[in-house]
Amino acid sequence: MRAVSGSHLQRRIAWALVALILVALACGDDDAPQVPRLLYEDFETRCGDLPCGWDQIAGTSGQARYATGFHAGEHGLVLEGSGVTARGPGGDPMSALVTFGGLQARLAVRCDAGATLVLRIGVREVADGTVGGLRADSFEGRLLTPPTTWGAPVFVNLNAASALADGGFGTSAPTGSIVIDSVTLTKTGPGQCVIDHLEIDDVGTLVVSDISC
Repeated sequence: MRAVSGSHLQRRIAWALVALILVALACGDDDAPQVPRLLYEDFETRCGDLPCGWDQIAGTSGQARYATGFHAGEHGLVLEGSGVTARGPGGDPMSALVTFGGLQARLAVRCDAGATLVLRIGVREVADGTVGGLRADSFEGRLLTPPTTWGAPVFVNLNAASALADGGFGTSAPTGSIVIDSVTLTKTGPGQCVIDHLEIDDVGTLVVSDISC
């Protein structure tokens, strides 16, 4: 057997450490504490044929379902075929900065080539002791070329429907807390998409925590 020099062995160890770091950055650590978000969804809990709290609201029955076996120890939401929409639960009221009428989403996702995803959320202002007069808005972001292999999470900017009009979050940021009432994912194009994690929060804050692929 050929002997391995000390410098060669050190290089091998260094490259192994680099590989481990890249995997950690791409996949995250499920046991790591999560930073509070406007919405955090890992799709891990199953209720029937779908992740708990999720329903299929458009498309043929069975196009949206609970995903297993795509990644060791992970579960998610699979959307198959075109014209399928799944709706999930919202989050808890939290303070947030809606920058220029926008929020940001981060997804761990893999789609077949040619598929697209549209993410929509409903957001409203909440304030203790206030009745009526609080703003509500919808936000939308499109992922036109989702990744075709698992890797680092992708970012999607969510723009308010009122970004160029009055009456919503597009003209001024909320002064108190806001809450995401609901979230929908719509897939078009061939094949399927698998969504493993989904986070929504202020623009620029999602890099603080990590999510798994």
